[in-house]
Amino acid sequence: MTPVHQRLSNETFFHMVEKMLTVLFVFASNGSGWILQKILWVDLKFAKFSPIRGSSFIELPLCLRNQRYLLNIRNHDDFECFNYCYTAWYHELHGPNLADPSRDIRTQLTNPATYRKPEATKPRGEFSMPMGFHDIHQFEIMNDVQVNVFQFSKGDLLPMYLSNNRNIEPTIDLLLLFNEDVHHYVLINNLIKLVCTVKEKQFTNSLRLCRNCFAFSHSEEQHQVHDDACRNHAPATIKMPSDDKNSFRFKNFKARWFAPFTIYFDFESFLMPVSSCPANPDASSTEVIEQHIPSGFALTLIENGFSTPKEFVIDSSKNCMTNFIKKLHEMAREVYYSKRRFPIYLGQQVPNRNSVVDCWICEEPFGPEDTKVLDHCHHRGDFLGFAHEKCNWIRRTINFTPVIGRNIANYDLHHVCLALREIEPSTTINIIPSTDEKYI
Repeated sequence: MTPVHQRLSNETFFHMVEKMLTVLFVFASNGSGWILQKILWVDLKFAKFSPIRGSSFIELPLCLRNQRYLLNIRNHDDFECFNYCYTAWYHELHGPNLADPSRDIRTQLTNPATYRKPEATKPRGEFSMPMGFHDIHQFEIMNDVQVNVFQFSKGDLLPMYLSNNRNIEPTIDLLLLFNEDVHHYVLINNLIKLVCTVKEKQFTNSLRLCRNCFAFSHSEEQHQVHDDACRNHAPATIKMPSDDKNSFRFKNFKARWFAPFTIYFDFESFLMPVSSCPANPDASSTEVIEQHIPSGFALTLIENGFSTPKEFVIDSSKNCMTNFIKKLHEMAREVYYSKRRFPIYLGQQVPNRNSVVDCWICEEPFGPEDTKVLDHCHHRGDFLGFAHEKCNWIRRTINFTPVIGRNIANYDLHHVCLALREIEPSTTINIIPSTDEKYI
């Protein structure tokens, strides 16, 4: 087929292209032609952004207020609580002591003026105060420390910021308090004691604590093994369920019913040598040296509640696989009709309906409006108990017969598939492989 532009003259073709480009240029210059006449209304919404950062003073919760391992510096007139905590930690670790021994030491340590003294060691670097989480990493690098921040909320302790510089030994642990738009840092002098207090655990000097999940270890070796595995995960804390949600009840009552009949089988095979040509050494190939030939089977039918088999068959003939499939069909038909021998309860004496308090299936008590339904076994006719109408409807006799074979997950299944395909070519076989290799 000849293109359109080759069937037209060059002059006509270029004229069409120029006209289309002109129309496009005019439209782009003038726009859509719509004109704004007036604005009916403007709806603007504002939301105040309040990043999590320490600011002014907040009192500790009552349960932690008198704990000596927490230092809450009372900075009412500035936002330097983070820097004060660093200075207090530094002098606690390296000295000298900033408090005057002749006066009340605790009062001096909670006074921000103590950390404004000329001899007080200030942190390196200039950071916007109050300190935000996004600045802590740079603070750690400049001051060669590890900073971790925790939050106390609803009676529990939660990790909020954990340092990535875990190889640095000096560690500052801070507790972040919050009240509406105000946040405040508190120095934690002993994190293990704080966690023991919150978690109601007995404190001992041998305890080691994982800051990532608050798990305790009783030796340095255990702690190191746990820490190496735990640090690869996000910070978390173990929260136990409340008393009204700390148990589970079994609800899949239809799965409680036993199988009325079960069929078991096993195969035996010969390993017959196979003659073949030598494989090509220059190419990848598989050489077959033996073949499994079924030599016999054992098949048994077990009825629930009986110690002796209902039927037992052994066959070691040449056509054992054909006989196996046929016998399996016979047993399946027998089981199918046997499970429906007693669709209606005909027999034995039952307890007084009014004396029965609980449903035998769900084990829940009968309500005043519940109907007590007599439940019985359809394949033996035995009385089972009184049940809720819904429970009786859910608990049904199993409508299939389990067939269990020894070594069926390996090669014996191959014999069954080949026999089924030969005897009943239209049979569909569905297999759930454990691995691709076994399936292939």
